[in-house]
Amino acid sequence: MSEDKKNIPGIKIAFYIVVLTEIMFFAGIISAYLIAAAKATDWPPIDQPRLPLAVSVGNVLILLSSAFTMNLFSNNAAKET
Repeated sequence: MSEDKKNIPGIKIAFYIVVLTEIMFFAGIISAYLIAAAKATDWPPIDQPRLPLAVSVGNVLILLSSAFTMNLFSNNAAKET
């Protein structure tokens, strides 16, 4: 065997496996949605309840505040190291 080969750390392989499985999972969910939407005559179904606008706005605000907080702490942690 060649001595020029470099070993890949196990954590890096595990990270790549997790990322690939997440990509496959979301690709499966999106393709299932697209197939269901293509076969339906009325999409979204008429009798499906709608999420109130206030709840939708609240969810978006929670997600944005979470992303802002994560970014803030990430930047502060990077400055301290």
